[in-house]
Amino acid sequence: GLIDGDGCFQVSKQGYTSLQITMGLEDLPCLRFIQNKLGGNIKMRTGAKAWRYRLHNKQSMIHLIHCINGNIRHSSRLLQLHRVCQQLRIPLIQPTSLNRDSSWFAGFFDADGTITMSMKNQHPQLSLRAANKMM
Repeated sequence: GLIDGDGCFQVSKQGYTSLQITMGLEDLPCLRFIQNKLGGNIKMRTGAKAWRYRLHNKQSMIHLIHCINGNIRHSSRLLQLHRVCQQLRIPLIQPTSLNRDSSWFAGFFDADGTITMSMKNQHPQLSLRAANKMM
């Protein structure tokens, strides 16, 4: 879900594949966790209060694809993944069914979710929202 919300797959004109994930300053520990598992690098985005994680290494990209293939749902992210899979000669697996316990929701909500608490007629209201124009 995190890649669906904050990630991007790319194939360069030269045929190199990569993954980018851009997150806010407070999410650096999450990006470090990913970096520790897959490698790659993290840099501050110029002119933005955000970090960008990038993975370019071919073997690491192949490992990543085998880990996430079948778990990407965002329509544009699925197209990007398809291009990467074609380039790496890995068959694309269509998204598996979700259930209420799927960890996909946690990653997607972290990327595109909002929790709001307010008072209405002296009663507290809690609202959860996940907004993504492409879903």
